[in-house]
Amino acid sequence: MEVSVPDIIRGLSGNNQDPVFLKALQRALEKEKTSTADFVDLFAQSFKEVDANAKLASIFNTVELKDRINYNSTNADVIKVIRDEANAAIDRTFNILRTRIDRFGVTQPNIQKLQTAGRILIELPGIRTRNVYVNFCRERPSLSSGKPFSIPTFTTISPRQIKGLHLSWLLAGIPLSTLTAPG
Repeated sequence: MEVSVPDIIRGLSGNNQDPVFLKALQRALEKEKTSTADFVDLFAQSFKEVDANAKLASIFNTVELKDRINYNSTNADVIKVIRDEANAAIDRTFNILRTRIDRFGVTQPNIQKLQTAGRILIELPGIRTRNVYVNFCRERPSLSSGKPFSIPTFTTISPRQIKGLHLSWLLAGIPLSTLTAPG
């Protein structure tokens, strides 16, 4: 799974439509295709290339960030805040996924934050189809039947079999609409 750092940056800016910001974001997305560098670094680099005199503080001085960014903040200060917020969002996503998987009762799951910022590796024994995997990670599972549950070891799990598990959706957390499944 991947947490979209560009979407986090857009959100932190309050979806600012500043042309320099948008061009820097687009340039960073292009660079990301051929680079192994952190997206926040690519964005900082691209912003400086687009307009070396532009101030990130004017873009990220939002209500949510008012205690951390003001109009006098340097670009380096703003980049540090962006990096901290992106890392915190990735950590929250990781913890929510771990909680969901633990509550679902998957035996020996492998959940790791990868070196590449925003990427989380999830291996769930017993879940073999992509749709079940994606739905499992995006939704809010909790058992409602009151019966102990473990993932059956099917070669594949059909939607009908999943429907028969009588899952209700309770876990609250940050919206995971920014997650995308690999492949």
